[in-house]
Amino acid sequence: MGSRMNLIKFLSIYAMLLLVNPLHANAQSIFKPDNCEFNISFPGEPKVSELEFANGLTANKAEYFGKESYYRAECASINNTELLNLKAMMMKQAELDGLEGVGIESGEDTVGSYYKLRGYKTIDGRVVTFKIKSYSGVNSFVVLYAAEPSSVFPTDNINLFLSKGITLRK
Repeated sequence: MGSRMNLIKFLSIYAMLLLVNPLHANAQSIFKPDNCEFNISFPGEPKVSELEFANGLTANKAEYFGKESYYRAECASINNTELLNLKAMMMKQAELDGLEGVGIESGEDTVGSYYKLRGYKTIDGRVVTFKIKSYSGVNSFVVLYAAEPSSVFPTDNINLFLSKGITLRK
């Protein structure tokens, strides 16, 4: 009985913190590499590095590990001669990442036109859901990744990161 009360107390406090402390309101760090038209807000200081995409483009990458969640942004320069097929690139990356049950959709919001992909995979015996969203600008493109255990997916923080955590530079 005591352990059950402690669990209920912990879950109540955790839920209250999620409601009072959303990602965007508490964004502590903005990732804005020089070659990118987008600003991306993270809940803390992300680790920044370079990587190579599946199509051979080099990108700047920022990733942040939360307690139960993972956030990543990748931004790369493009020029008018490069043929950028974000949908195909996202599907290829999902395959390389071992995601299952992949679904993709397109849409438009205040940032611009996007592709949004969702899939899952098992990591250390836990099923984890990934949501990936990409935008193409005039001179660059950005891909946002967010993941957390499927048992709690999606939390408000994941939704905020993918919807309000990105802006176009002015």
